[in-house]
Amino acid sequence: MGSLSRSLQGMKKRNIFRKMIDDAEDSVVLFPPLGKDGLRMTPSLRFVPPKGSNLVSKSHRVWFVVLGLLLLGGELRGREVHDLGGEWERWIGLEKLDHVMVPSSYRPVGTARLRRVFDMQMAPGQSAVLRFEGVAHQGVVRLNGLNVGSMGPWTPYQFDVSRQVRPGANELEVEVTDWQVPLGPIGAWEAYGGIIRPVYLELRSNPYLQNARLSYRLGAARTQAECKLDVWLHSDEPMSVAISADLMQKSRSVSRTSRDIQLGVGSSNVSLSFSVETPALWSPENPNLYQVRVGLKSMHGEDQLQFQTGFRQLEIRGDQFFLNGERLILRGLCRHDLWENQGHTLTSRQIEEDLQRIKATGANFVRLVHYPHDKRVVETADRLGLLVTEESGLVWVDFRKLTPEVVEIGIQNLERTIRRDWNSPSLFAVLLANESAPTLDAVQQARARVKALAPELFMSSARIDSPEETFEGAKRLFDEGGLDFYTYHPYTYEMNLFEETAKGLAGKPLVFTEWGGRAVGQSPILMQETIGEISKLVEAGRLAGHSFWSWADLPEFSRGGSEMEGGILKSGVVTEGRVPRPDVFLALAELFRRLPAASAEPSRAPDIRSGQVVPLSIASRFTPVHIQPLVDSPDQAKAWTDLEGRLEEFWKSHSFTRRHWEETGRRFWLWNAPRLQIGGIPFETALVQGKTQPLVLTSRRPKVELELELEAERLHFLGNVTLPDGYPIVGRQGEEVGHYTLVYADGEKQKIPLRWGVEIARSNMIMSASRVDPSTTKGQRVLTYTKDPTREVYQARLLSVDLRPKPVRRLVCDFQGHVGTVVSPPHDTHHDLSSSSQANDQVFLLFAITAEKTTGGSVE
Repeated sequence: MGSLSRSLQGMKKRNIFRKMIDDAEDSVVLFPPLGKDGLRMTPSLRFVPPKGSNLVSKSHRVWFVVLGLLLLGGELRGREVHDLGGEWERWIGLEKLDHVMVPSSYRPVGTARLRRVFDMQMAPGQSAVLRFEGVAHQGVVRLNGLNVGSMGPWTPYQFDVSRQVRPGANELEVEVTDWQVPLGPIGAWEAYGGIIRPVYLELRSNPYLQNARLSYRLGAARTQAECKLDVWLHSDEPMSVAISADLMQKSRSVSRTSRDIQLGVGSSNVSLSFSVETPALWSPENPNLYQVRVGLKSMHGEDQLQFQTGFRQLEIRGDQFFLNGERLILRGLCRHDLWENQGHTLTSRQIEEDLQRIKATGANFVRLVHYPHDKRVVETADRLGLLVTEESGLVWVDFRKLTPEVVEIGIQNLERTIRRDWNSPSLFAVLLANESAPTLDAVQQARARVKALAPELFMSSARIDSPEETFEGAKRLFDEGGLDFYTYHPYTYEMNLFEETAKGLAGKPLVFTEWGGRAVGQSPILMQETIGEISKLVEAGRLAGHSFWSWADLPEFSRGGSEMEGGILKSGVVTEGRVPRPDVFLALAELFRRLPAASAEPSRAPDIRSGQVVPLSIASRFTPVHIQPLVDSPDQAKAWTDLEGRLEEFWKSHSFTRRHWEETGRRFWLWNAPRLQIGGIPFETALVQGKTQPLVLTSRRPKVELELELEAERLHFLGNVTLPDGYPIVGRQGEEVGHYTLVYADGEKQKIPLRWGVEIARSNMIMSASRVDPSTTKGQRVLTYTKDPTREVYQARLLSVDLRPKPVRRLVCDFQGHVGTVVSPPHDTHHDLSSSSQANDQVFLLFAITAEKTTGGSVE
């Protein structure tokens, strides 16, 4: 009864409970019935006590109210979602024509008024929000005879109707126009009208949450995400509220943040920040998802929204896409959001079936043509691991002949779709139009507005038709418009067109956003020849992706020719009803399995050189020092990020190598042999993601300490080198830039200096056009490894140190870098683009430590 007591107490404080008792004089709201998909529908079910029944006593009425609250979850002021789907009246002019289901797609009738009555009870402090997921193609909304607002095609709209809704029966009317409206029916597919996607009325606390967007920046090693959550809210009055956000992974909280803010009247925005360590990255192979739950608490109650999201790093380097550091080839199909005799209104099971079967071909990409699809499609792609692009509805148009109103609706469609799906990891790009001739002004305007909403989203247009009808003219529009990648649709019997396209649209990633069709896909010889040409371009690194036209047949009565049959475009891998064409399916599966030929990757095994250091005696015992926990620490993860940042700057600072970092994958890697035997001495290196990673000392993190707790006669240090530069290229010979300090159990300290050319030297044995020999007078080169044979051949050196005959407790590694005057090459020696590398810009590497003892058993 404790929670019930608190619930009653809270209602009394808000003066609600007395009103509920008074309202229960004639009837009691028991509970709202469940609608489709488990959503709460209108709470119109009432219990009316019979005359003379003792249930009419006030005490019993109270308990029925309490029962209703308990069945509602004990909270009237949270968000309640009421599905307004079902049977609606359809009126043409002043006559009722029939009834239609909402959502549904019907054949166009021009203009129809769709009406229904719903029963609603609102508590004080609540807001009512009408939400439409999509209509075809224009809608005017009226509630109880009052205009609420208007809607464009395909995209979600919501309206605050708190002032229009009234207790009891409410009449909702949507005037739907499916013809003679901007961006209405297009000749590329059969048109439909209606409220094609779900409609809800939501009761929310006031203030309430409107939207939220998670943006993030992954570190260079992608082991940490710095996150920013933007939250949009609405309030009818100034008020103090608490905002919270939880990042969940499989019901486990990964991060939580909260903030108290003061809201004004109207809409406002607030940002929350948090970080995520070692995020599980999303990819088509591993579609790792997180849940974000945003909560709002105010004096009027609570509101919550949640969405799924994922972390990934998608980049363009030159003419290639990279996902999480690996080259990405888009292998996909073009899909309409249509089903036989259902138009654009699909069930969740049908959407799941489509995307599961597309995934089964080996595809990693779906081009969602040519208009915004149902949001469930994108959510399913998130979960299954399929990248998607989304489009505006502008198809087969010359922008010079369009009114500004039509262009504006297209751009708004992109904006509304982005706001709906911007948290989905599957959405990576939007396309302005399909097979159209856009003006430069329209391209630049659309790009600016898309990038303002989601800077990380790529943008292009599916085949640009230039006035000159040349690759040069199209390329100019792509480039001057600031689009991120090129596209083309090579429908052809001439195989040389593929090579000509790659030549004409070079310099950015090139994607064939359409190819195939019935003539190619259902002709085994043409299909195999086309697959061969596409595969050649992919393997040569000249084609970044492709999507076959099309996934399913569709009605298109505007077209004739051999692609058509009875008004149906027969270009699909499956029919309208999803009966497969096995030959097309198998041919695509073969293409999708043809991954690009990998360039010969350098060996990840180091080249061990026979060391001159030999064990102290035949009875020597060796114990490697375990440095893995220190390498795994957050501080060392940041130090590794610092190292990769220094390397990126270093390669870009020379004109001959300014693209080297991008060309070699924007990563620094070492060998993957964790156990090494050098001159009879065993070493163990730490591993991160299967590759050796040393202890790293930088100017920001110049010191590390290890607890040793051992007795030994010698310590062997493997590493003693610097990156990205070092002596003899920079620094003075003999200059001390660091030291090892051994701290014994009795407090005595033994300092081992680290001096340029004496104990430490440059690791890379190539500098500019020359091979170099970075040597030291103490220690020796015992290991080399090659990352890139023309620019990156690295060494590690062995330094052995004799110890005092007593227990060692701790080792301190300290690297200060350069202190005195810098000695470096003249500025023009290496044709620098910026100042040459300085001695204090270097990073010190220590790979492994092994202790050696000759008497008294093993090293402890």
